[in-house]
Amino acid sequence: RSMPSTSNNKMTAAIEVIDDFESSNKIYSDYGHYNDLAIDNQENLSTTSESFDVAEGTTILCVVENSKAPVACRSFEEKITHGTVSIRISVPGFRIICKRGEQLVEYKVKLRIQDKEFVAWRQYEHFQTLAEAFSIFNSIQHPKDQGLMKILSAWKEVVNNRPWFPTSLKMSFLLKELKLLEIFLEIALFEIPHFNLFEEFVC
Repeated sequence: RSMPSTSNNKMTAAIEVIDDFESSNKIYSDYGHYNDLAIDNQENLSTTSESFDVAEGTTILCVVENSKAPVACRSFEEKITHGTVSIRISVPGFRIICKRGEQLVEYKVKLRIQDKEFVAWRQYEHFQTLAEAFSIFNSIQHPKDQGLMKILSAWKEVVNNRPWFPTSLKMSFLLKELKLLEIFLEIALFEIPHFNLFEEFVC
C-alpha cells in the first residue's frame, strides 16, 4: 500500500507495527511442539524503529529480530567426495521497508554451509518461487514422494494464512507468517535430497 512521503508518517506506521504485539495464538510444527507466535520468548524479541535509507528510493522503517531463533540443522552426504556437508538455516526476523512509496515486508534468512554463513532478506515472492521449485522437483523426479509432499503441505499453510486483501502489517500476522516460513524451511531441509535449492535461494 502507498504511504505518505513524510518521515513522521513513516515512523508512525513503523511504531504502530511494533506496538501491535499479540502472542496468544499457537501453531503446530510436525518437527516440534506447539510454538508461541511471539517467537517463543518475548524477551528475545528486539525491535528497531529508526527510519534510514539503504538504497535510492528504499527506506527501512523497522526491524524485528529474535536473538534466540530456532535453527534447523542437517548433514548431507556428498556422493563425489564421500564426505558430509553441514547445513544450518533459520529465519530470525523481518523488516519493513518503504520502496517508492510502497511498504514491503522482507524476512531475514541465515544459511550456514560448513563454516561459511550467508544472510539474505527475502520477500514472500522469493519463498513462493522456492516452493514452486520444490513442486517441479517433486512432479518430475520424485512423483508423490511423501517427504516432498510434506514440504508442499507446509507451504500451503503459509498461503492459507495470507489474507485476500493487501498484505497486513499487523504484528500478529507478521509473526505468524514468520513462524510458518520457519517451519516451511525446516521441513524442507529435512526432506530434500540435496541442499542446492537452499544455496540458490539465499546465496
